[in-house]
Amino acid sequence: MRNLNRRQFVAACACATCPALRALAAAASEKTSPVDVGPLEDFKAPGIHDPSGPGRQFFLVSRGGRLYAVSSTCTHKNVALVARDGAFKCPRHGSAFSADGNVTKAPARKPLPRYGIRLNDRSHVIVDPSVRFQSNGREDAGSFVRLD
Repeated sequence: MRNLNRRQFVAACACATCPALRALAAAASEKTSPVDVGPLEDFKAPGIHDPSGPGRQFFLVSRGGRLYAVSSTCTHKNVALVARDGAFKCPRHGSAFSADGNVTKAPARKPLPRYGIRLNDRSHVIVDPSVRFQSNGREDAGSFVRLD
């Protein structure tokens, strides 16, 4: 093991407490296997649903006869978003996103990705965070489920 001088030790401690590094570590450990969030019936009401639970990094949005899963992490600095007034807001830097994930207020420039979503044989909603759809893939099969 290498011996650190005082300057190196202080720098290492500062890096270990850096919010950006913690966000990167959290993103790396983000659950990427499919998640069963429950029966489709629970998410049919129009609006934003927060299926909170360990490792869930997404919101479900019911809109226009479709249900889709939107990332709950700001594309500006990887901060957890809050759902407010039918949209998403970053509490740290003020970025805002519409319910479909488009940027409505900077500093974020990239829209929120959508995750893969499907129904299983019991009509439970399955979200797969390892499958991502950017704004050009929002009509692709697997980017939403129909509510009718």
